[in-house]
Amino acid sequence: MVSLRDPEASTVESRRRERIAQETADFDEEAVLVCFEDEDGSVEEALRYVPHHIEDFMQALKAEGTVYATKPAAQDENTFEEESTTIPAHDGGPAVEVWCGNVSEFRPPLIQEVEERAATPAAASPNAAVPSKDVQLAVPRVLPTLTFTNEENEVLIKAKCPRLLVPPTAAAVEALTVDLLLAEAYDDLFTQGTGCCESLWTICSLSTSLSYLDSPDSVYDACFNFFRRALIYPLYRHPGVVQRLFAIVGTRLLLGRNYVVRALVRVRNVLSHAEHRHVLATLYLDPLIAYWMNAPNVNERLLHLSLEIHEHVRRTCPTQVANKSAGLPSLVISNKEKTLYPLTLQYLDLPFETE
Repeated sequence: MVSLRDPEASTVESRRRERIAQETADFDEEAVLVCFEDEDGSVEEALRYVPHHIEDFMQALKAEGTVYATKPAAQDENTFEEESTTIPAHDGGPAVEVWCGNVSEFRPPLIQEVEERAATPAAASPNAAVPSKDVQLAVPRVLPTLTFTNEENEVLIKAKCPRLLVPPTAAAVEALTVDLLLAEAYDDLFTQGTGCCESLWTICSLSTSLSYLDSPDSVYDACFNFFRRALIYPLYRHPGVVQRLFAIVGTRLLLGRNYVVRALVRVRNVLSHAEHRHVLATLYLDPLIAYWMNAPNVNERLLHLSLEIHEHVRRTCPTQVANKSAGLPSLVISNKEKTLYPLTLQYLDLPFETE
């Protein structure tokens, strides 16, 4: 059911150590380089797919009169991470940024552009961790309406919040949510919304919670862990794909509760039809779905969650933050500080050997 050698005798620390050691051993640099070249165009084809919720997002902005300014496609085949693109606001106000670039048209910048941005001082960089006051994230004033199907409603009716002796903190729940949404987004992108017989393996392999029972402590950890595993296990291991998935998940969070719950219900359906891993649906998905269906101020929380991911993706230099223990009650907080590094290949702690 999971990748742990001895789940019954494991602890949080031992599961994490085992996971990281196995990831390092499984890393194949040559496979990453082959995907980076993308000779058969599979990655490029997948990135042209626009998920349904992205279409709803763009239509909602279009209905409010937002005009998009897209940049021409890169001429060089050697591309890297997604570029942040700004579009003018329809009301003559400050520039509006669509989540880390135009979410409907993938435009990776040249590697040279990435290196130039990295060399730019953080204070002057347009991609600094804290966005400029003159730039705001594009969020529809009126969120699109999403109606659940009969099958989805059946799942929602049965979902109940469990009674726990030590309930997880809000930060832990949000981190688990991001962990699962990123894994679901990868499968959705490369199956173009249809799913396939490999969806179960893909989602479980990319989620540290489903593969090692190692839920991330923070949203940053969820993004960091996903980036590592996305370059180790799936068929297509491209840094640009990961950046695209951050935008896809960030946009889903901006759309509110129903769009997030729909993705979680899809993960639950994939797990519930598995011979052994249906237990994971009971452990993780049922409580999580019930949590978001009953939590107060859900859309506001999801908006802040999306902004946090956006900040992590835009980070260009290490940042010191207070390290809160997400797995413990909110009153227990560690005094140690944690360094948040940019989500780039340089800081993933993978054994790259090529210069």
